[in-house]
Amino acid sequence: MFHPAFPEYFLRIEDDNVGITLIVTKRIYKRLENDFEEELKLYLTRKNRQLFCLCRRNENSYADKN
Repeated sequence: MFHPAFPEYFLRIEDDNVGITLIVTKRIYKRLENDFEEELKLYLTRKNRQLFCLCRRNENSYADKN
């Protein structure tokens, strides 16, 4: 789920000792890249920040079998 306030929210946390890991879908990543390019760049330059893009479903995942 994406909300336009999320990029600003995660940038307000300036404490480098706080680790933040975001996992987004390809669609959300493209939205960040296109509509929030500067915020995305700033987030990625901060210490203890990670961003992962879930680009495709794992064919062997448990959720796929149920």
